Amino acid sequence: MIYVTCVYKIEPHRRFVVDDVHRLALAVKRNITIPYQFAVLTDAHGSVFDRSIIHHVGGLKHGLRGWWSKMELFEAWGPPLPTGDAMLYFDLDTVITGSIDGLAQSVIDGKKLMFLAPFAGIRPKYQTGIIGVPGSYDARWIFPAFKSGLRSPVNYIGRAEKPQIRMNGSTVRGDQEWFAKHHLRLTRNGGVTLFQSVTNGIYSYKHHLRDNHDQLPRDASVVCFHGDPRPRDAQAIPWVRENWGSA
Repeated sequence: MIYVTCVYKIEPHRRFVVDDVHRLALAVKRNITIPYQFAVLTDAHGSVFDRSIIHHVGGLKHGLRGWWSKMELFEAWGPPLPTGDAMLYFDLDTVITGSIDGLAQSVIDGKKLMFLAPFAGIRPKYQTGIIGVPGSYDARWIFPAFKSGLRSPVNYIGRAEKPQIRMNGSTVRGDQEWFAKHHLRLTRNGGVTLFQSVTNGIYSYKHHLRDNHDQLPRDASVVCFHGDPRPRDAQAIPWVRENWGSA
């Protein structure tokens, strides 16, 4: 079994809406044949979700802003994800364009925490638009390590839609940078596998497709938008409209 997950946080600038969760869940349903359950971690009421395609709803507990909320996926490796099952996480601005069986199987069969390799010209060391946690990987160290660096209250700086945090005397610009700063600890705790080293078909809209967006590569299975434009802003492109579609 694998749990395919996302995080939806209610935000005043409405960067994402509930409809985005439904679109992602439907895209997963169309493009996976191995047993899975779809789970969302959220601060929204469970009644707003279509439970025919969203099987588990877990609550965000810590009020973290923006992209920092995904760190709660790792808290105690608990609800909505039971210990021992693999997890495949997608950001909500992900367009699934083909089978993700290979991607999911790479997590099920894996032994290490899995991130995206940086797309061309992007740092830091890892990108977290897709995250994989094999069932055999003990991820319970991650959230306590993250929380130990937080002040109370959390010292946010920067724009609300791109919150940065002051931690241990330095500014951390997002969850990706936090993982990069903890590279040695990741290595000591089993290491990291980069998705692009074990599976094909993952593309960045900005770096691979924006200049020729009418041509979707034949092997594409996942397109990461990771920022503006969002998929909802790109529906004039036929493959986006077809694969992100209407929920």
